Amino acid sequence: MAITPRGEVAAVTNVREPGQTSGTRSRGELPLAALRQTNTELAAYCDDQAEQYEGYNLVKLSGREGWYYSNRDPQPGRRVFRGSYGVSNHLLQSPWPKLVRQRQRLDQMLAHRADHFTTGQLHDALIDQLRDSEPAPDHLLPDTGVGIQFERFLSPPFIVGPTYGTRATTVVTVDDQGHCCVTEQAWQPGGEPATRNSFNWQTPLSL
Repeated sequence: MAITPRGEVAAVTNVREPGQTSGTRSRGELPLAALRQTNTELAAYCDDQAEQYEGYNLVKLSGREGWYYSNRDPQPGRRVFRGSYGVSNHLLQSPWPKLVRQRQRLDQMLAHRADHFTTGQLHDALIDQLRDSEPAPDHLLPDTGVGIQFERFLSPPFIVGPTYGTRATTVVTVDDQGHCCVTEQAWQPGGEPATRNSFNWQTPLSL
């Protein structure tokens, strides 16, 4: 994830595709590239470099506009309009159980409680909500080629394990007054909380 002083946000996730050939470039470059270029320039760059990276989802949010690209999407590059979205390790809005569950809970929280939260309370509530380690039922699991046991292990929003698991939860909000707040909670192996860092600043209201 990358964020500019103006409150523009870009983030990347990998596409789960075991056995695929490794890319020659790091997907961690992509959020930085996204924030240096217009959407038109970024689409051309991603099209030209699509085969250099392993599968990814790239989301860019700027003011009231959003843009999404995946090098595994048959029609890559699309605007994201106002609404609630989710992306995991497949394409945008792919109905994986953890994504559907978290998106529904987010909608409910914003519809019924957001006006009663301070920004700090909202971030705390979202981090707590994302600490959901309940596995999905077997009949709802995707088949991504990793086997049923690993599908179960990966199915919660919050993955707990001694060597592999969720290591950070990051919440970013930019309100209509241009106030940007970032909270990142780090997690130890086994899911125990580690450090939490928060950053706040005022962006230009011209957004």
